[in-house]
Amino acid sequence: MNDKETILKFPNLSAIESEAALWIAKLNGGGISPEEREAFREWQEQSPHHREAVGRLSVVWSELGMLKELPVSWDSSSELGARAVNQRPRRPIITTGARRAIAAAAVLMVFAALGFGTGLLSFNRTEVQSFQTAIGAQRKVTLSDGSTILLNTNSHVDIRLSRNERDIYLTKGEAYFEVAHDKARPFVVFAGSRTVRAVGTAFAVRLADRAVEVTVAKGEVELGAFSPNTPSAMQHIEPTITRTVPRRLGRLAAGQNAIFDDKIENLAMVSEAELDRKLTWRRGYIAFSGETLAQVIGDISRYTTLTIEIADPRLRELRIDGYFEVGNVNALIEALEHNFHVRVTHVNSTLVRLEMPT
Repeated sequence: MNDKETILKFPNLSAIESEAALWIAKLNGGGISPEEREAFREWQEQSPHHREAVGRLSVVWSELGMLKELPVSWDSSSELGARAVNQRPRRPIITTGARRAIAAAAVLMVFAALGFGTGLLSFNRTEVQSFQTAIGAQRKVTLSDGSTILLNTNSHVDIRLSRNERDIYLTKGEAYFEVAHDKARPFVVFAGSRTVRAVGTAFAVRLADRAVEVTVAKGEVELGAFSPNTPSAMQHIEPTITRTVPRRLGRLAAGQNAIFDDKIENLAMVSEAELDRKLTWRRGYIAFSGETLAQVIGDISRYTTLTIEIADPRLRELRIDGYFEVGNVNALIEALEHNFHVRVTHVNSTLVRLEMPT
């Protein structure tokens, strides 16, 4: 017998306790199959240490109020197994420090075993994130609750998710929200001093200079506004600031569009085709259907650093129809020149002038 053969390999108790915590979390979650029950029995049979770990951690789970009912009993015929069972009512067996350590590990194992991971950890604390897009760019963001935000060009959002709240602060631009249903945590979009509140729905919010435009694709939202003397709603991103309840202005249902500030200025029911046109930017296009050239230039300017100047006032009322790719302003300029016979002058690399044809 050589020296290697005389080495005794002790069981990895840390690994065994981790596995035991995972098994208890899985069993406590319910809905396990007969195959999983049998696998748990086989796992316990690997050694007395396996059975003892189950008994020891079950004490912690019971004291945390997390153990519903361990659906599989461990073998108590062995000395270690019996000792594990008999330890359950004996608090002195586990010291306070050990109990805290096991409890902390056990809770983490529950999160991991139930598939929540860091998402559930962040659920118990305030989760703050920020996202933005450059001019001409778009970006889709998936939140930890399953909701998604599609940011349009030159847009910025601050996100604050907590156990009771889902607050989104649109500080610039436009975004489309698809909200995961969670009745206990309303989804509120703050746009300056205005709010758009939803539970499970899909809608777009565009922040203009003095107003907010909302288009609802699915579900229903509630519009609100803070009083003029209320500090900027952005202050509410700080957890220490007490939330101020906005004044309710009204509700919008699917297929409705509204522009509002401290009151609803314009409310309209839009057709399915018009709704699709308003939200075409989600697919990377801008659609126009009879808007004036002044309106078109105002909208297209959000997607480019190029300055487009309408030099002749008579051109401002020219009506435009068509689809244009986001970020491809040159296509619009070429269409104005060839299809609408507008005279286009490239003054320099950053300025284009539009004039009536000669």
